[in-house]
Amino acid sequence: MPQMAAQPAADPLDRLDREHLIHGFGSPAVTEAEGSVRLERGKGVYVWDHQGRRYIDGLASLWNVAVGHGRGEIAHAVGAQIRALAHHATADAEDIADWLGVPVAVAEAMCADLEATGLVTPARGH
Repeated sequence: MPQMAAQPAADPLDRLDREHLIHGFGSPAVTEAEGSVRLERGKGVYVWDHQGRRYIDGLASLWNVAVGHGRGEIAHAVGAQIRALAHHATADAEDIADWLGVPVAVAEAMCADLEATGLVTPARGH
């Protein structure tokens, strides 16, 4: 297999991308040789990179934009929600147990696991 010669980073973002990110579905060798693909916008099933090349978003960002990019009605609904309340996290183990239909002990164990992994940081004393 022929070796790909590394190309110098084209711009500061490309350099930072190469130095700090691992792209889950990209080849590190190709990224090193050709630079990174930085997606800048999307519409429907398409996304465009920083050089204006169009791609089909075949992964749909791993299922989280299955409705397509650039959906105005979704952006409007999200915007209204964010203007009303951007974030709220006060659920405790009893709430979670009730929502999931599991015993409180199971929900407490789930919360402890999330805390242990650092995925959540609970507010203490509230």
